[in-house]
Amino acid sequence: MVEHIETIGCDLGDRESELCIVLPSGEVERPRPVKTTRAAMRAFFARHPAHVVIEVGAHSRWVSHLLKELGHEVTVANPRRVQLISQNDSKDDRADAELLARLGRADKKLLAPVEHRGNQAQADLAVAKSRDALVRCWTMLVNHARGLAQGGQVKRLLSAKS
Repeated sequence: MVEHIETIGCDLGDRESELCIVLPSGEVERPRPVKTTRAAMRAFFARHPAHVVIEVGAHSRWVSHLLKELGHEVTVANPRRVQLISQNDSKDDRADAELLARLGRADKKLLAPVEHRGNQAQADLAVAKSRDALVRCWTMLVNHARGLAQGGQVKRLLSAKS
């Protein structure tokens, strides 16, 4: 079923994001790339509601949240399930943006959509991961100090300095 709104494929990059708009008629528009910043994204997407398709990645969490705030329907594609993009030998951001738009227009289920965690769940996960990293570092330091002490290397190091 073809929607009666435009579908925008957005290939998110670190500096710029490539866009492809598929109109309800099936015609394709190619706007200039948009900087991958909140201000630039807000400026471009402050338009009538559309269905925006993006891939999971470093920027997808904040971009999807921003687009939903602006009233867009957002589909976050799972790149592991969309092998047309992830295993494409000739990576091309323009082609990826168009493929996302066309797949999103045809059937969202083809994109194996994912839902990002909520803000609280993301914050809780960050705390847990930080604690885990701290405990691992502490354990490595303690084990290192024990190894030095057991091998008598601390005494040798101290006596070499005097």
